[in-house]
This record gives sequence, structure tokens and C-alpha cells, in this order.
Amino acid sequence: MASALESKKIALASTLTALGIVIAPFIWFPFMGSRAYPGQHLINALAGGLVGCLDSYNGWYNKD
Repeated sequence: MASALESKKIALASTLTALGIVIAPFIWFPFMGSRAYPGQHLINALAGGLVGCLDSYNGWYNKD
């Protein structure tokens, strides 16, 4: 059974994924024949920091 912190991490990752999908059509610019989406890179950085901090707070190395 998943712990409450794991459920929060899944919910946070899902929310950030949805936010990245919603902002993608609005924040982009053409770059060498393709489209660059800086908003999605921002979401990836936030997700790495937030979900990583939650994981270190839980003590990923101390699994029982």
C-alpha cells in the first residue's frame, strides 16, 4: 500500500504534467525550423526540485 507521501508525489507530478500541457500552446517560439517550449522546461525543473525534495524528506535511503 502506498504511503501518504507517495500519493502526494503522484498528485504533484500529475498536476505539474497537466499544467505543462495547458501552457504549451501559449508559450512557444520558433527556433531553427522547430518550436521551442520553455514553459515545459520550467515545469520539468520545478518537478525535479519539488518531487526530489519530497523524496529526500521521506528518506529514500531508509526504506523499511
